[in-house]
Amino acid sequence: MKYYILFIILCCGNVHSSLYSDDEIAQFLKEHQTQSSPLVTSIFTDKQPLKTLNNWLISKKLNDLEKEFQLYALLNQLATTPPDNHFLPLLEKLSLHQSKTFKNHPEGKYHGHAPIELFNISAKANGVLNIWSMKNAQSQASNIINNPSNVVEALEQLLNHKTGHIRPVQLGIKNAFQVATNNQLKHVKQAFYRSPHIPSVLHTTLADLVVVSADIEFATWALGSVNKQQAERTYRLIAKEYPQQQSIDLLTRDIDSKANPNFIVTLLTPHINQNKVADYLLDKLTKESTTEGAAYVLSKSNDPLLWKKMEQIHNTTTSEAVKSKIRLSFKHNQNEAAQFIFKRIEKMEAIHEF
Repeated sequence: MKYYILFIILCCGNVHSSLYSDDEIAQFLKEHQTQSSPLVTSIFTDKQPLKTLNNWLISKKLNDLEKEFQLYALLNQLATTPPDNHFLPLLEKLSLHQSKTFKNHPEGKYHGHAPIELFNISAKANGVLNIWSMKNAQSQASNIINNPSNVVEALEQLLNHKTGHIRPVQLGIKNAFQVATNNQLKHVKQAFYRSPHIPSVLHTTLADLVVVSADIEFATWALGSVNKQQAERTYRLIAKEYPQQQSIDLLTRDIDSKANPNFIVTLLTPHINQNKVADYLLDKLTKESTTEGAAYVLSKSNDPLLWKKMEQIHNTTTSEAVKSKIRLSFKHNQNEAAQFIFKRIEKMEAIHEF
């Protein structure tokens, strides 16, 4: 019923909307995919592209399917060109375009899904605007990096004067970091070190610099300077992208950051078999702020000596929270010997309670 209501709204709300079958779409693409788009040629050679587009849209020479196919081809072409203010009004207009060609949802009309656009012109146009925003930001950020006297203030200004979404600008700055020389990155890091306050708008950029520069000491400082969201994102990226030993070094440092301590500990899971990591986790197992995370990682261990140490902690600690998490760790360990220890300490707990 929901599908039919939506379909009626679609048809009644715009008499020009059309619903195409998979066979009709396949046949159309077969006939048109190898053809060049006259619209692309017209737009790129005209001095007034927006006027050309408006006249083309109201033309009756093509049906809606042919028009939206060519509009999508135009946007694909613009996505590969350098940002050009000459075409911005056109992109802004297409970012508000209401599609007129639809197809059935892949999961079928009987599951209550509304038809979907064949060519999502507005989303594609917004995507091109974001790509251009990213490219512009990268160019500006590269210029800022080349003039390191006021890097932090200039990057803050670049982010504060964004138009549209902030993420493309952040990605543009990160891209500029990735193509910068080591000497340029050194100057940028020094500028952040000297800054008495890191504005919140720069926290993502600072986190990106940590990942790009792969500098342990700078990472240690930066993790204590960003908010919770960016601290956890930075830890996650360090665990994923840093060399293994550098990653372990940072993850086992007790850095004063806003990240959840249990979250940090769980990132050590792939390294559970390393002695340094195991010793660190045993220590964190006795701290109530990290017991849960440490117990989770330790549940992945296959080391009987490590289990023995965990059992000793369980039997000597006075913290019921620590005892509970250790038992849960053994319970979730799939190893048969670990299950035997779990049953043993469960039995001992039952005797003590009795």
